[in-house]
Amino acid sequence: MKLPKPQTRAFSQGELERFFAVIDNTQHRLIARVTYESGCRVGELVSIRLKHLDFDECAITFAAENTKTRTGRRSIITQGLMSQIAAYLKEQGLIAKRNGKLREPDAFLFSPGGKRPYTTNRIRQIVRRYVKRAGLDETYAAKMDTNGRRMSFHRLTVHSLRHSHITHAINAQGLPIPVVQAQVGHRNLKTTAAYSGADWDTQARAYRQVRG
Repeated sequence: MKLPKPQTRAFSQGELERFFAVIDNTQHRLIARVTYESGCRVGELVSIRLKHLDFDECAITFAAENTKTRTGRRSIITQGLMSQIAAYLKEQGLIAKRNGKLREPDAFLFSPGGKRPYTTNRIRQIVRRYVKRAGLDETYAAKMDTNGRRMSFHRLTVHSLRHSHITHAINAQGLPIPVVQAQVGHRNLKTTAAYSGADWDTQARAYRQVRG
């Protein structure tokens, strides 16, 4: 059975604010923020090590072996988010408070404890918890699996944070499509350009700006 596509897999600006507002766990908030601001895939997120953080440039390096396209890249995040990451790492004892140096460069940025990273499935569960808490959980299709169990397909997932980054960067922030492509690591420019369909608010704002 071919499933219908959801109308949109991205958070609107209002939905995104509601989502972030209900996250009361520091690590979980950083997980969501890093995913959204960098536009990374969940598999790339769990592979981030402390040595991949550039605190001066507010950038994260995604090593080629950890990306879907097997091409490395650097993605920009805000100064505010990088400062929050630094504060979090200091609390965890992973950054020396005196000189600011990393104590364990090979440690994973996000870990449930010890030296192992989160699994991608655990990250999906974390994001889904807060989507539900924010009252944003919607299904767009359902089907039965091979064991006769009902499977529901949800509109907003962890991957929606990546979709949201691309959609907002192009349509709301007006960033050039090739720049967004470099940030999120699409192999083909057409993949990034597919997000450029403007919603009504973006369309109206753009025309009012140029027409006065």
